[in-house]
Amino acid sequence: MRVIPLPAETEPLLTPDLVWTGVSADLAIDAARGDLACAAALKNIEIIEREDLLAHATKVGSYFESRMADLSALPLVGDVRGRKLMLCVESVADKATKRLLPDEANESKRISNAAEAMGLLVRPMGHLNVMSPPLVITEAQVDFVAETLERAIRQVTDELVREGYALA
Repeated sequence: MRVIPLPAETEPLLTPDLVWTGVSADLAIDAARGDLACAAALKNIEIIEREDLLAHATKVGSYFESRMADLSALPLVGDVRGRKLMLCVESVADKATKRLLPDEANESKRISNAAEAMGLLVRPMGHLNVMSPPLVITEAQVDFVAETLERAIRQVTDELVREGYALA
């Protein structure tokens, strides 16, 4: 069975067998006990269709991919990967070999903290900073994300160099 996220429905050559919106198993509510939750989910799907949010997410998602790819030029960034509105930025000590910084450098959390101080929330996960903005994000907001994340990465890069971490 192929399970593809909602925005993929608008992608050519991708046909999902199932549309699944993820929720932790311990938070799952079945239809017999979750009439309100089911009604809210149906209304949410109705709004997504009525507002054509999947087409919007595909268009703005391509712009988001492009803006985030620009971060690859930064010395600390080893990779920008993902699709459309689900991307992550990987931090590395050496771009050529993709060697990671030691865990104690804690660079992803530091980037997250710096970005938050500048008004942007990103999720640190290991050596990654993960972003999954809402389907309604605008290109102007994408610009803010890209510019703010770049400033945060540059700030943390400077700190790491001052602390003696070798970046190549």
